[in-house]
Amino acid sequence: MRTAVVTGTTHGIGTITANRIAAAGYRLIMLVRDLRRAKTLATSITETTGNHAIEVVRCDLSSIDSVTNAVAEVRGLSSKICLLINNAGIVTRQRTMSTDGIELTFATNHLGPFLLTTGLRSNLESAGASRVVNVASAAYRSGSSDFEIALNPNGPAGLRAYATSKLANILFTLALHRRTRGTGIAANCLHPGVVATNLGSDNQLFRWGMKLGSTLRVMRSPTQGAENTIQLALSDEFAETSGGYYDQNLRRAALNATALNEEIQDRLWHFSEKLATRSL
Repeated sequence: MRTAVVTGTTHGIGTITANRIAAAGYRLIMLVRDLRRAKTLATSITETTGNHAIEVVRCDLSSIDSVTNAVAEVRGLSSKICLLINNAGIVTRQRTMSTDGIELTFATNHLGPFLLTTGLRSNLESAGASRVVNVASAAYRSGSSDFEIALNPNGPAGLRAYATSKLANILFTLALHRRTRGTGIAANCLHPGVVATNLGSDNQLFRWGMKLGSTLRVMRSPTQGAENTIQLALSDEFAETSGGYYDQNLRRAALNATALNEEIQDRLWHFSEKLATRSL
């Protein structure tokens, strides 16, 4: 049985994605913060799909130690990983620093997935043919390539910080693609559309906007938002496609000059590696 690892499965797009991956016959390893909620979800997925190969691993993507421990646990569960979906993401109202002294949105949306993916790279390569799918956002266009500001408690917050983390998702995807050519790993990222989720659950105005947008049907449902992720993960059409960014209509979309800049991609990669030592 093929193994899939998915983050952020306890809400919205992630829940839909987890169900679809399990229904496709994968052994599903869900990386989550809330173990109780995830175990309830695992039971529900089994009841819905008939797939009993559902496992839960605790992972707080904002914590370097937590991700490191999760990587070790996942590696112990499976030597070969055919699919890794980095779905989890947050946006915060106020500037908040992680326990490692890194801006929380950047730590959760980029650094955690970076450490998880690179930590599982040998498992992905061992599968012979594997896919990494990173959920990014068209908001990346407003992101800054001044990633060192993630260490500044007085830097930007809210959607500005979110946009920078989404730019980082895309830069990381393209850098990973270049570093894994010939290994059997296909790395792609996507914009799921503007989806009615609990992404900004700590922000009352953001929640109100989400609710209004959903009511007026200008936002996509979680099921619609998950479809791009699922297609990139499962469709034969994308089995050998790598290094792409896909819009909400699942069209391979052009990226701006910053996202395509290999020097910036590599600078982010090295900066992320440096950050990984902060908890040691």
